[in-house]
Amino acid sequence: MLNVSMSTNWTSDDVARFMEILSQELEELGITITIDEGSIIYTHEKSGIKIVDVSNGIGPVGTMLGMMSTFNEIGEAIKNLVTVALSDNQLAALISFASHIKIENFTRSAVLTELNKGNYAAVPKLMQRWRTGKLQNGKVGIRQDYVARRLYEGELFRTPDWLEYRQIMNSGQMPQNANFMQMYTRLKSAKKEAFKRDYPAVRCPF
Repeated sequence: MLNVSMSTNWTSDDVARFMEILSQELEELGITITIDEGSIIYTHEKSGIKIVDVSNGIGPVGTMLGMMSTFNEIGEAIKNLVTVALSDNQLAALISFASHIKIENFTRSAVLTELNKGNYAAVPKLMQRWRTGKLQNGKVGIRQDYVARRLYEGELFRTPDWLEYRQIMNSGQMPQNANFMQMYTRLKSAKKEAFKRDYPAVRCPF
């Protein structure tokens, strides 16, 4: 069986973000994901077939490698499209955003336009425009999981690299298969805790 956190060098919040992205990508195929002691279990809802471990090509391992390759490609594309300096957290937020809305849409988005003007502050708000998708009734509307994802991406984009928040973020309070709203809430609190810990005499800007 596949243990995600042991199979990569990602931190637990990276794994949680990956699992949420992967879940959304497979949702349209009628496949749900559950976690059992760190293992990924795919369930095809219509047939009831479950895949726990497939070591060659298709299945959790192959899907993960494919997703990682996609993220790397999107990261390189973003670096070529963005003409201003990016921090590591800003790049990570943009990779998550662009991988979800597709790089073609990112290329034409106001997010990229304003970012290349140096208007960093506008990016999180502009990300929130991308929150509509197919609902369970088949209609297109605002999806709360998309709203949560945009909130998390925006918060990550605003997070300076110098803030040592990851140890707090990755504590046992954060479930491995957390959704984006849980990650957003945890990131905000972890940033505050980290700043107060490291700069107790300074008013917290977060």
